[in-house]
Amino acid sequence: MSQPWAPFLSDISVFANAILPKNFGGESESAFFANPVGTGPFVLKSFVKGGNAVLAKNKNYWQPGKPYLDGSTSATSPTTTNGAPAQVRGGPGDLGCPACPGDCLKANPAWCWRHSDPGPSICCFFNEKVPQFKDRHVRRAINHAINIEQLAKVTTFGTADPGNSFFPPSLQYYAKVPTLGYNLAQAKAELAQSAYPHGFSTSILVPSGNTQYVEAATIIQQELKPLNINVSIRQLDDAAYTAAFEAFNYEAMINGATNDISDPDEMASFQVDVQDGGSHSF
Repeated sequence: MSQPWAPFLSDISVFANAILPKNFGGESESAFFANPVGTGPFVLKSFVKGGNAVLAKNKNYWQPGKPYLDGSTSATSPTTTNGAPAQVRGGPGDLGCPACPGDCLKANPAWCWRHSDPGPSICCFFNEKVPQFKDRHVRRAINHAINIEQLAKVTTFGTADPGNSFFPPSLQYYAKVPTLGYNLAQAKAELAQSAYPHGFSTSILVPSGNTQYVEAATIIQQELKPLNINVSIRQLDDAAYTAAFEAFNYEAMINGATNDISDPDEMASFQVDVQDGGSHSF
């Protein structure tokens, strides 16, 4: 490399990196990925895009005695995850939906599980290219007006904690930092100091299939009404939602973030690197 790079080992061990045969073992790229091979504990027995993946034990796995299972079947459900519990109960899936929304978890605790995601699962992004959200007092007013603790409780049925840092507790160098806290009187005082003391109209972008994000947007919509900030909820399918996000075609949006590697570099870059990270968006 041209310079020392501290998170190198974490970068090369990320889930998106894998050891592949040179030149795909003499096959075309499409042919190889239709029936891939790797160094993991399981081999792919069959796969239907958007459907089931059937895995079998890798008899040549490098760790003796593992894996413990002879195989596994996983079923992919739509973003809403409404079908996942039924699929698991019915037999085609061995495991329930990881990171399924709170309503799924509450209604089907025996069939759903949530992983400890190293990052915030619900974030409200403000596009600072929009004049209202470029105003610091507006952003502070909104923070004071939203009861984050209640929002987290309602949208996840108590399975998530309110954020108090852009580093999640599971990540190295996490430290709890003071937050503004819910205070409607302070919210009104902050807005009075802004360029929009009488409020304004805006929209919040959410993916239409994600019931958790839609619910969060609805709560935010209601809690900003006392500030005379009128919020319309803009729902797009996943592809259009992603395109709008990448093109900055939104005013505010509900999204999530995760740290894909064990090193805090990725999350820190996203939050504070103005040039190459994501901090120019909110």
